Amino acid sequence: MTDTHSLPRNGNSRTVVLSSQLTIVWRVFLPVFGTVFLTGFVVLFWLGASTEDYGSTTVLWRSRVISLLLLVVWLFVLYRFLWPLKRVEADDAHVFVSDYWNTARYAWTDVAQLEDKKRFRLGYVRMHLKAPGRFGRVIRFIPGGHYKAWMKDRSASLFP
Repeated sequence: MTDTHSLPRNGNSRTVVLSSQLTIVWRVFLPVFGTVFLTGFVVLFWLGASTEDYGSTTVLWRSRVISLLLLVVWLFVLYRFLWPLKRVEADDAHVFVSDYWNTARYAWTDVAQLEDKKRFRLGYVRMHLKAPGRFGRVIRFIPGGHYKAWMKDRSASLFP
């Protein structure tokens, strides 16, 4: 019996998710829950604590400043490392990039190169576009299980 699952239905190739399925965790759930938790922590120190609880004003203010700095560092990490991650899907003609609210479609001819990188032991891919698009000139994503095999099969045709 012939497997027809992988055959295209309308003459176009099937779309494959190139980014990791955990991107939604890194991009949406972790930032939301982490920010809510740390904001509650800061509010607790700023509105709920008193000098009677800590014994001295110095200890209370140090705790308040440290909690606020922790929130600021968390927001910087979100902005710099987690927020730029995108969900990437592709077929033989186009790349579809999504931030889970908006989706942009780019032709493979608009992609200059794909660059594998590592940061904090986490591998990610930087997709460089020839011109700035909806999400900028460089799009970052965490590669999924299909990424290497799919790119290996198509890299010669996509990047001659």
